[in-house]
Amino acid sequence: MATLGDIAVSGALNLLGAFIFLLAFAILRIQPFNDRVYFPKWYLKGLRSSASHSGAFVRRIVNLDFRSYTRFLNWMPEALKMPEPELIDHAGLDSAVYLRIYLMGLKIFVPIAFLAWAILVPVNYTNDTLETAQQVSNVTASDIDKLSISNVPLKSQRFWAHIVMAYAFTFWTCYVLLKEYEKVASMRLQFLSSEGRRPDQFTVLVRNVPPDPDESVSELVEHFFLVNHPHHYLIHQVCFCSSRIYSVNIFGRKL
Repeated sequence: MATLGDIAVSGALNLLGAFIFLLAFAILRIQPFNDRVYFPKWYLKGLRSSASHSGAFVRRIVNLDFRSYTRFLNWMPEALKMPEPELIDHAGLDSAVYLRIYLMGLKIFVPIAFLAWAILVPVNYTNDTLETAQQVSNVTASDIDKLSISNVPLKSQRFWAHIVMAYAFTFWTCYVLLKEYEKVASMRLQFLSSEGRRPDQFTVLVRNVPPDPDESVSELVEHFFLVNHPHHYLIHQVCFCSSRIYSVNIFGRKL
């Protein structure tokens, strides 16, 4: 059976692994070659320019500003303190929902853990079932097992505490999930209703169209979408020059 030492080692390894992954994410996040991965919304708004196209070659790949490595975790408390509307505008609705998932986990498990330690642990620990079993038969048990339901004797009235707590935990979990889902659904509807026209949500960029001696590129694209997406296809435009695509993108943003 598991001992307190085994649980402590397992917890320490999990915490160490979580810290290593968090550290790797925080360091990779501030590297120039990952800039567009972690800050795409800023590029779309024109608030950030690519660092991989300017400066020395090394600076395009590695962040040489050592001061940024001393404050690379400052974004965590700032994200938690940021008002929800500002967070949605800054990082998008998905980021706000993702943060609410973590807070929802705390809402669920902190009260459950408190009730379990305040009610169930004393109910289990104050029995001597495992000690008696060790003396009578060849039963191996550790001190941590005394905190579990296995230390409660058969047909004991103390099982009512476990039954009541099981219903209480289930009710609390379902209640928190229901309220959070209602809030997230309301946030999504409000987000969609407050957005302006977004032609980019209904636009597909098709590249590297294979040549066909019998049809032009325009005819190939039109034929493909009419066959595969007849109810969603509206119009297409063929661009052979990247500057043309840029002008079309600027025009689309003005819509």
